[in-house]
Amino acid sequence: MIKVIKYSLILVNICLFQIGYSQTSPPDVAMPNDENSKLIIEIIEVTQYENYFQKYCLEKIEYTANKENWTQKHKEKIIRSIDFEYFNGTIFNMFANYSTESLKKLIKDYKKNKKSNVSNLIVSNEMVNNNLILFANSLVKGKYVLEK
Repeated sequence: MIKVIKYSLILVNICLFQIGYSQTSPPDVAMPNDENSKLIIEIIEVTQYENYFQKYCLEKIEYTANKENWTQKHKEKIIRSIDFEYFNGTIFNMFANYSTESLKKLIKDYKKNKKSNVSNLIVSNEMVNNNLILFANSLVKGKYVLEK
């Protein structure tokens, strides 16, 4: 009977090891090559998305500051923590699988249609929009404040 229990435990351990070993980590976040990165930076500039990002964050801060009766000092500290560099990876990820030709065409189209709200393509992307909301919520909680 002890041998059966011993062999059963060994078999269970082997099965658990196989299950644990077969798990893989998630794939890396998609990022563009260097040439496409330059084009994506140009898209961000042409669409003025960074301005949209700043405005959205400031409006979220203003709303939260009024709702929670923040002091001016606390509000200024949160405003100083706005940094597009913390967020722009989302934009790079969005365009990571676009071809160089597609990115160049987007830039050309954006420049051609400057009269319209050219940031709409980025703003209307659900992933980017959700990440912006999450970022702004974290921002007002002080998660990007760097105390010196």
